[in-house]
Amino acid sequence: MKDDSVMVINGLDTFEAHVETLEYSLPRTLVYTWIANWKDQPSPATEVAWGLSASQGRTHRKVTHRGRAKMPGARKDDAGGWKGVIGLLRDFLEKRGAE
Repeated sequence: MKDDSVMVINGLDTFEAHVETLEYSLPRTLVYTWIANWKDQPSPATEVAWGLSASQGRTHRKVTHRGRAKMPGARKDDAGGWKGVIGLLRDFLEKRGAE
């Protein structure tokens, strides 16, 4: 019987991401390298940049993921992945704010 609670991406069900911080200027900017073992091409590292700014009493975020031009599988995987990451981050922050 298949276990639908286990996610498998590119044949893997155990996920690791390795990062190296390249730049940070908290609370506005965070830039890091990203190597994920579930990508169809785990190397070379790509670069993720988060930018935060205040706008009308809210926080505007911009996430840029660079270095995937020659990685069509990674671009396809990430298309839905970042939406999920942002949603999890939002839920976490809202829960912390309620405490």
